[in-house]
Amino acid sequence: MKFDIRLFIFQLINFLIFWAVIHFALVKILKVIKTRNQQIADDLQKAKEEREEAFKIRKEWDEKIKTAEAEANKIIETTKKEALDIRREETEKTKKEIEQMITLAKQEIEKSKKEVVKKIQGEIAEIAGNIALRFIKEKIDVKRADEMVDEMIKEQEGIR
Repeated sequence: MKFDIRLFIFQLINFLIFWAVIHFALVKILKVIKTRNQQIADDLQKAKEEREEAFKIRKEWDEKIKTAEAEANKIIETTKKEALDIRREETEKTKKEIEQMITLAKQEIEKSKKEVVKKIQGEIAEIAGNIALRFIKEKIDVKRADEMVDEMIKEQEGIR
């Protein structure tokens, strides 16, 4: 084997060209890989931040929903209490009106009763007066007086 300088130089040039191509290609490939790795890391960090933000928003909405439910329940309870108060007030008002009506009716009954008593007293006085006049006119005995009282009562009943 003989050492050939031209072959050696040719192989050295080929090796340097190959090394330069590989070196530049490898540098570019590593740069692309590094860029891609950085982009993936950034995307993962962004996804993590967005997920945390989504959890935060969900927690806020859950709290708002709980607050709204509590307010709704409070409004419902207040409305029920107000309705019961109104019902109680209306019941008391109705009871008072009924009591007033009963009182007025009792007063009317008492007034009517007094009028009837006065009327009866007047009629009794009239009957007694008529009986007395007949007794005086006829000067009758006790038996005849009883008969006349019965007649007068029957006459008065017939008038009614």
